[in-house]
Amino acid sequence: PFQRPKNAQKRQNIDERGSQIEKLLILRGVAQLIGALRCSKLEKMKKAKNIKTIPLFASEVEEAKFWDSVDSTQYFSGKGAIHLKMPARTTTISLRLPHRLLNRLKKLADSKDVPYQSLLKIYLDEKVGEEIATIKKRVA
Repeated sequence: PFQRPKNAQKRQNIDERGSQIEKLLILRGVAQLIGALRCSKLEKMKKAKNIKTIPLFASEVEEAKFWDSVDSTQYFSGKGAIHLKMPARTTTISLRLPHRLLNRLKKLADSKDVPYQSLLKIYLDEKVGEEIATIKKRVA
């Protein structure tokens, strides 16, 4: 069996230790970065405690001049921000269409200079609307 010469093994050990040291240095750098981020957060929190009160304004013009001349971060803490989650307006579906129909739809959409998916939605909406109107007429 092949045995490495002792010098080659030493070089490999040194290379392995070197890569381990590189990893440690990288991790130390990441830790320092995280520490810096924590410090900046603490500084922001300290600043947030010194929030100024917003004065009353006689007019919108006076208010606009005020906000143009001051740092708005001195007047707001950033806490209590409202995050709105909008309901999904569309739903993704998988639809199988014959190649011929899809190609015809794409050519038609290209001639109208619109995306074919948008044109398909328009046609579906129109046809569904017509069908519902027809059903309502029969019932009435």
